[in-house]
Amino acid sequence: MAGKTFKEQSQVLWINTCINFIRGHGKISRTTLCNELGISITSVNSIINWLKERHLIRECSAEDSTGGRKPSLISLVPDGAFFAGLEFSADGISCVVLDMTRTVVYKRFRQFTDAESSSDLIAAIERELNAVIAFLGEQEKRLVGIAVGAPGYLDYESGMLLFYSQREEWNNTPLMARLREQFHYPIFLLNNVDVMPYAYKWVSCNGSCEDHVMLVVRYGLKMSAFASNRQIKGAHNFMGEIGHMHVNGSNRLCRCGKHGCFDTEVTYPALKQKIEDGISVGHFKYMAKLMEEAGGFTIDLFTQACNSGDRDSLMLMEETVRNICSAISWICYMIDPAVIMISSKLDQFNGFYDMMSDTLYRIYENNFTYGKLNIQPAPFGEYLGAVGAAAYVYDKAYGRIIEPEA
Repeated sequence: MAGKTFKEQSQVLWINTCINFIRGHGKISRTTLCNELGISITSVNSIINWLKERHLIRECSAEDSTGGRKPSLISLVPDGAFFAGLEFSADGISCVVLDMTRTVVYKRFRQFTDAESSSDLIAAIERELNAVIAFLGEQEKRLVGIAVGAPGYLDYESGMLLFYSQREEWNNTPLMARLREQFHYPIFLLNNVDVMPYAYKWVSCNGSCEDHVMLVVRYGLKMSAFASNRQIKGAHNFMGEIGHMHVNGSNRLCRCGKHGCFDTEVTYPALKQKIEDGISVGHFKYMAKLMEEAGGFTIDLFTQACNSGDRDSLMLMEETVRNICSAISWICYMIDPAVIMISSKLDQFNGFYDMMSDTLYRIYENNFTYGKLNIQPAPFGEYLGAVGAAAYVYDKAYGRIIEPEA
């Protein structure tokens, strides 16, 4: 809020706080707003008038009134504003639109092929964003902004995707330059894992969340963390690259040049390599059959084999879970979160969380207070990154609020 006076900053904070308080209650009276927020009726009326002028709230009558004049209640206008989020990775592009109540009103997934170049990537992103605009139609003018969650390493100043190990043809792709030419809205570029916790903060928790970590196990192992309701970021806008920490007993060569990184043990490419190595010496016969029928490896085939009781696959899953639990123990030492959410297709294995719980209890019981740790699946499935990106736009527009007292 640079350039604003103290009074203007205070007004923004109270306006945003009222929006989030109304969202949390659905419908609320002026009197309740005054009492709960501890501000005067004059201030509440001023905020309400400001929000009504911008079509962000409306007044409605209490449906359960017993007679006489029905009291006036305040509620958000769902189509008062929209927030678009797009996330892409090696698998494809997911795109989401949230309305003012932070409800998902649009979602779409587009799968990538193996032949797409950097120009194909940009064109695909443009098509998905144009599909969002077409969906909004005449309400396009209420689109507050767009956030793009990109994998790999980014140059935030130039808006360039510098390096992504799974799609080297996308390296040094100038994402933002082209998009800002095509779309005249605020556009934000962030790492896809870094936007994911915003989905939990704003859509699941209405802006006030406990200390938590989003642990993503896909083509790399990465985390993003919130503490005291704020995202933890380093001096260079970088954090959570735990995939390149060392795993005890591992000596596999990582793309970073070191040996024994978590990325060589628990990620989708690591599992593919282990299974192919095993097939070459006569193991993973059931997986070999599934891969032959499907035309290659997918993580879905691996979890299918585990759910079918395939011995070799289950042994590999146990090893993978043990290594993920080792990473979780490091996270707990460093951050001590209340919740760890895991985003991975590995949890398509029906016993994934039971196996994880058992492993943590047996191996790490004395190393940290596991009994107080809540481990759960991340929300929104394959759309987590897109929902998080859209929620990040909301955070930029309405995220600065008066923090509730402890």
